[in-house]
Amino acid sequence: MTKTLPPERINILHEDNQIEIEKTNISQKKWRQRDSWWSWIICAFGVICMIIVLGCGYCFGIVFSDLLDVFREGKSSTAWVGSLGLAALGLFGPISGRLTVKFGARVVVVFGSVFVAVGLLLTSFVKSLFLMFLTYGGIFGFGTSLVYIALFDVVPQYFLKHRTMVTGLLAMSTGGGMVVMIPICQALLNAYDWRGAFRGLACIALIVFFLGWALDPSFVREQTEKPDEMHQNSRKQWRKRILDFSMWQNTSFVIFVIVGSFIHLGHISSPLHLARYCVEIGISKDLAAWLYSSIGLASLVARVRGAKLCEVITSVRVYILAVTTSALSSTLLPFATNWIGILCFSLSYGVADGLMAIGFIISVMENLTTEQKAQGFGFSQLFIGVASLGGPPLGGKRNRSSLVKVDLDTNSVELLVVDKVTVL
Repeated sequence: MTKTLPPERINILHEDNQIEIEKTNISQKKWRQRDSWWSWIICAFGVICMIIVLGCGYCFGIVFSDLLDVFREGKSSTAWVGSLGLAALGLFGPISGRLTVKFGARVVVVFGSVFVAVGLLLTSFVKSLFLMFLTYGGIFGFGTSLVYIALFDVVPQYFLKHRTMVTGLLAMSTGGGMVVMIPICQALLNAYDWRGAFRGLACIALIVFFLGWALDPSFVREQTEKPDEMHQNSRKQWRKRILDFSMWQNTSFVIFVIVGSFIHLGHISSPLHLARYCVEIGISKDLAAWLYSSIGLASLVARVRGAKLCEVITSVRVYILAVTTSALSSTLLPFATNWIGILCFSLSYGVADGLMAIGFIISVMENLTTEQKAQGFGFSQLFIGVASLGGPPLGGKRNRSSLVKVDLDTNSVELLVVDKVTVL
């Protein structure tokens, strides 16, 4: 015969259970809040993912010389493959932004990592340079875009107080990718060959697949509207977020995107041809790899410090300072004929690259609303991607005497246009 508890005892047990449930909910809400310890873990995961993915893209400069020797298609044609891989990050930007809004960052990053790994693996088997346009420029490039756009959209949403600094940490991943991945790629290249290097990078890219699962798909975005208004207009807002072109009505956004594209056209060319240029003037491949690492390290430091600098003198002024430095360093590069001269270029270029990246990203994001950020950032990267696509092949057709004049003319126009942005 079962013993029945008195009603008072049942009520006490029920209240105890409710208290435990409330404590659990409070604990879960605490670690899910913005600027919590979990937010910093997500930031660390995001930085690691960006370092791996972007670093794999910049490794093309290391294998560039080997590809020239194997396929013998010329500098310009070979450079098109590398530039397409970098440009795809932006060319697929609007698509990546749309997919991020529709399916969430976790799904996009996980599938993006699969595309990156598969693209690198397939590239290691190609027997024609033109197949690399599909495997490296297409598949790998699309995966890179998915990871890049999704992380830049979602990771800052975990923060309120430290959002600018977190953006800087994500932006520094380009420099971090060079510092970390270039030596790894060079070691793989020395141990195997360029095919083995691509296969090794494909294995490393799978790390992103596992880290991507940590992103919380239910994490609540910042809301700029009242809840009842959002409930009444949910269908309209969903369509707007998917097909949003309203950022193009913002004059500052339009000018920054157009100006950034012209600037990037000349800025992106030098690193891709640096390794081959070093070989031509008698610098070994191992020392050339260290030059890439010095670019990455300088860029990394500049991006971290640049985020703070943007709060002091505004992101636009930081961007102008970076463009000036980039113009001078690229103009003087043809006069560097030894390792010390190239090292000086690498350090100055890295600082300019870091400040340029953080200045551009923060300036663009500050001109976008929360709903516009994913797709607006994707559109900005689309224009940068088009510039990345054309820059290195054009650089491959320049000789050392014409390089000075082209860089002087191009960067003087860029600085003049950027100066107009400060008025806005």
